[in-house]
Amino acid sequence: ASWKIKQASPISVGITCSYGKTSTKHLLSHLLSTQTKVFASQRSFNTTVSLALDILRRYKNEKITVFEYAAYKPGEIKKLANIFKPHLAVITGFTTQHLATFGSQERIVQAKAELILALPAKGTVFFNQADEGVGAIVDYAMSRSVVELQLQPFNSTQDNTQLQLDNKGRLKLQIDKHSVQSQLIGKQYRSIIFGAAAVDQLFKIPINQIVAS
Repeated sequence: ASWKIKQASPISVGITCSYGKTSTKHLLSHLLSTQTKVFASQRSFNTTVSLALDILRRYKNEKITVFEYAAYKPGEIKKLANIFKPHLAVITGFTTQHLATFGSQERIVQAKAELILALPAKGTVFFNQADEGVGAIVDYAMSRSVVELQLQPFNSTQDNTQLQLDNKGRLKLQIDKHSVQSQLIGKQYRSIIFGAAAVDQLFKIPINQIVAS
């Protein structure tokens, strides 16, 4: 599977953290697919074996790949990122849900930072700036990175002042002063939408296309 990816040389987007990985992956790949062919791993496939099997079965040389990187102990994301190397990283949201397997919050931070540390020089890190845990992951990674990386925050406090729910509970928000009516129910999806939109803009997808999709 690694050889298959290397032969096609796609731009690879890696997503990690405690929650929001799968939702971000699906929304991001949906938006990117309006402009180009995208391969996104199915379901919550985010370990070495599940991701490799998915690539072998379905990958057809798409020019953009979107993968989740999961971990239940330090070193797992590093291993996965060494096999399927990311060019961009999206850090979604932090909780201590796997504290029993990691042993401490610090070890969770260090494990999630492995995705950022796997990026090449000039790689971009998209991170949920409203989440203190995500901030700790980014700070830890940047203090240890040996290459220059670009930081791109999303989900600012200012963004969140425009959130509304319609009479069916569907989230409405603003992206770059454009009103967006989503089909997602609940304000908890705000960071996922902001994160996906931020990555899309890096790929030069027009804001009106993002809004329409």
